[in-house]
Amino acid sequence: MLYHFKLSNFITLLFFLIPFSIGTGPFLPDLLCVILSIIFLYLNFSKRAKFDFFNTFIIFFFLFYFYILFTSLISDNILLSLESSLFYFRFIIFVTAFSFFFSENNKKFFLYGIILLFIFIFFNSLLQFFQIDQFIFGEYEFYKPNNRFHLPFTDELVVGSMLIKLLPIFVGLAFYLQINKKIILIISFLVSINIIFSGERSSFGLLLIFLSLSFFSTGLSMRKKMLYVAISFILSIGIIFSNNVTKNRYIDSTLADFFSSINTDFNYNFDRVNIFSEAHTQHYIIAYDIFKNNYMFGSGPKTFREECKKVKYSNLQYGCTTHPHHSYVQLLSETGVFGFIFLLIFYFFILVKYIKLASYKFKFSKKMDYLALFSSIAILINFFPFLPSGNFFNNWLNVLYFVPIAIFFYSFNHKENL
Repeated sequence: MLYHFKLSNFITLLFFLIPFSIGTGPFLPDLLCVILSIIFLYLNFSKRAKFDFFNTFIIFFFLFYFYILFTSLISDNILLSLESSLFYFRFIIFVTAFSFFFSENNKKFFLYGIILLFIFIFFNSLLQFFQIDQFIFGEYEFYKPNNRFHLPFTDELVVGSMLIKLLPIFVGLAFYLQINKKIILIISFLVSINIIFSGERSSFGLLLIFLSLSFFSTGLSMRKKMLYVAISFILSIGIIFSNNVTKNRYIDSTLADFFSSINTDFNYNFDRVNIFSEAHTQHYIIAYDIFKNNYMFGSGPKTFREECKKVKYSNLQYGCTTHPHHSYVQLLSETGVFGFIFLLIFYFFILVKYIKLASYKFKFSKKMDYLALFSSIAILINFFPFLPSGNFFNNWLNVLYFVPIAIFFYSFNHKENL
């Protein structure tokens, strides 16, 4: 490469810091991604590096960017909506920058950053689980029934969500770099335990999906694939029933959410069925109504929080929040049918690529296969349509969304059979 040696070292440092910084909250990982993107743009404009921006993959994402920018400009809350859409292009530039600088050395340091984050989060989760005073990081509410693990420096209850989004990336990179398989298994097992005890039910569901997709992409016989999936499921259920905290969260609270109202305390009404919970159901009712009123272009990114305050939704006590807690529902309400179609096309594109890879009776014959397979699994997990999810336009989540997209883009450009 044509850029200076010291700059190359700084880029390697960024690759190490980006995954670790995700555990600190939204500001730092977003900043580091922007810095990497600025370096990439500088090298391209100074002609010290060359990258073809006229790539189908990149063009697709820029079309989506210009579309959501358009929906913001026609929104009733233009300035609020532009907060999410105006600089969304930075994540697209990040994809190109990440894939361009993704050298063998930078792959190693990115993996080291993920492992360091896993270790840090694991011990921080232990502190919370055993209710040890976290005097280093400040005073937070301790882990109790119905509570979840929070990030070390914030009160965001997203530990499980973060871990399940990074676990496929770790596995893919670890196999690619030929890390000892026993080490991969041990780390993956500990991370899985951490996800289960984090109390995040959606993350637990995604963990089971990740294990299933991983097993079904191997060259094992169908009988062994089903056996390993069944063993993973049984072990997970055993862990859940191992103590009252996890049982309360995954069993009792889940039944209460599906079959009762928020004001009732585990008094199940099997004549009444919620979509995940009464609050989620009300989110979706409001989002659907917003969509009906703006079915072409939606109300604009980040505007659900304002639309749901309207008087006609006042009878839905738990329906108004910052976002409807479902990516596809959010895009329907905020960006209309066209925004929804963008995500649907992308998801099915990745699904087809995964099926193509898995249909080879995957024997891990080429190192690039690992990156292609596990980055596609990560994307399928991140945008899985049948579980609740976070704010689609949240910057912290988008770093987690676009890392596997960048790795898939890298493998897509380096693997002919994709």
